[in-house]
Amino acid sequence: MFRARLLSILAILGVASAGAEPVRAYAPCHTACLLETIWEQTERLEPQQQEQIKPMLLEVAALAGDDVALERWEARTGQDYVAPEPFENYSLEKVRKFVDAEGWDEFFLRAQSRAHPMNSGRPEMMAAAAHYLADDQTAARIYALMEELGRADRSQAAFERASFGHALVEAAMYRCDLELFDRALEMTDAPDSIRYAVWRTRMTGDVETLRSRIIDDFDPSSPSILRLALSGYADILRAGKCDARSPLKR
Repeated sequence: MFRARLLSILAILGVASAGAEPVRAYAPCHTACLLETIWEQTERLEPQQQEQIKPMLLEVAALAGDDVALERWEARTGQDYVAPEPFENYSLEKVRKFVDAEGWDEFFLRAQSRAHPMNSGRPEMMAAAAHYLADDQTAARIYALMEELGRADRSQAAFERASFGHALVEAAMYRCDLELFDRALEMTDAPDSIRYAVWRTRMTGDVETLRSRIIDDFDPSSPSILRLALSGYADILRAGKCDARSPLKR
């Protein structure tokens, strides 16, 4: 069996912003309990649908960094873990070239007016710039502008509002900023998504509520909720524990 050698990040801690919900350390069985819950539901699916879930379950087990547990899950699923192909962030590469050539002042002008190169994929490029390229002060300005632009979208489809909301929720999860997370959640087109509920546990540690929801909302005819839960949990494992940095302020 393939043995994954990844850093152990089983014990994930959250740091919430001032005045937000208290933060708890994750229980030692956090990953194990969640995977067991998802596996119990997976076994209720049709065999073809089970095959969609097994690689995702193995990825979470690998990210947790416990080689023995990963081997047990490989045996239970009848599959070997295969590491996913590296993800190419095209939005980041596009905005990196622009910022290097034109600078931050021009970045904000183009973002505000939705001018090239931000005439397409503006929320994703702004989020990538804030997360990977900007210092904290510049990132705070970018996130504030994203929120402003998203809330200003009053079109019937409100497509950009939802895109800005999703990008900000993800950014808040990485920044461990629960206040921004909950504000941005209102801008998304699916605030009750299980993926967002999973992301929120990075800050609150409320795994019991999450496990109960997976059980209660599971539909034996569809693996959708299990896919979203595993994908969201893989995201927070990749992000690691929240650091002591204060959440960004507007």
